[in-house]
Amino acid sequence: TNPFADNSALVKALLMAGQSRRARALATEAIKRTQPWTKSNADAASGMAAVLIVDGEFEQANQVLSGALKEGAALGSLEALLSAEQVDALYLARGPADELRRAGEQIARGKHDARYRAEIAVGIAISQHATGACRGECRAAMRDLAIDSERGARLVSLVGMLKLGLLAF
Repeated sequence: TNPFADNSALVKALLMAGQSRRARALATEAIKRTQPWTKSNADAASGMAAVLIVDGEFEQANQVLSGALKEGAALGSLEALLSAEQVDALYLARGPADELRRAGEQIARGKHDARYRAEIAVGIAISQHATGACRGECRAAMRDLAIDSERGARLVSLVGMLKLGLLAF
């Protein structure tokens, strides 16, 4: 076991490189290795959820994230990021509007870390749009994505813009 072996960033990088089989193996191992540490295990769950989403297993990704989110406040700012990822899984699974709304509310209530500002804003925007309650959150998310892009976080910005673009359809 190792509290620093969540491998979430590595798993996501492997997915972007088209190495989903290797990413799944690392994510599975990370879940096991971080079991004693709540926050590290939740981070590992984020990597596993990414694998599941890439493989089209949206409902399973939602279940993995729901399990990680049960620890709530113990996750600190990771809770809002995991909730934003859960919105992605629910949206892709065409999940029930009440679950999407709850996930969006959980993002809004959570402790926010400025490093995840854009991802959180996009999660809120998707939740609001999917439940028919949009009040301009998508425009706010676009501003956050533009700021991230200017700061050099191009991938975060591009992925977020792609997600927001899908809301138009």
